[in-house]
Amino acid sequence: MENNIPKAFLSDATSEELRNCVMCDMDVYEHQIPYAIEKSFKRLENDQQVTLYEMLICEPCALKMNEKMSVHSRQMIIDLFNKHKIQEKRIALSQEDWEEKWDKTCMFTGNETKNAKEYNIIGHFIGGKVLPGNPPFIIGEEILASLQENLSLETKEELDNFRDEFLGPEDPTLRILLQDATFVLV
Repeated sequence: MENNIPKAFLSDATSEELRNCVMCDMDVYEHQIPYAIEKSFKRLENDQQVTLYEMLICEPCALKMNEKMSVHSRQMIIDLFNKHKIQEKRIALSQEDWEEKWDKTCMFTGNETKNAKEYNIIGHFIGGKVLPGNPPFIIGEEILASLQENLSLETKEELDNFRDEFLGPEDPTLRILLQDATFVLV
């Protein structure tokens, strides 16, 4: 069966599928482990879009990172997803032609992606296929800003450490932009 990962989740550097966890380097295809891919995009003043980071994180490492977040931050994220009925929206989208629709609007606000100055894409996969009932989605700039404002200091420090250890483009200009990026890790 053919992989159905949208092209937006391919590596910008190689145009190939990401296969290794950013933390433990496990090949998720070889081990058939569920994983998430998150990419962050920013539109510059000249309307050029740049990728701030792209990462694959295996489910075991994502759970470890989740445990490092404060209770307050974990609950705030759960409440935000519940308030916006994200799981219900993903299930509904999976029953439609999600491949054509998933990247057009922020799943939280409905704001169009083409107008966003900043947004993240998140997908959950196993073996090159979207997890059933869980199509990828967009988190727009308003929700990213809300997340950043409401994370505990403890969690912000943990995510800063994660960024410094595992992420970051070689380009110094992009590294500066990455300092303000919000990681979702869901």
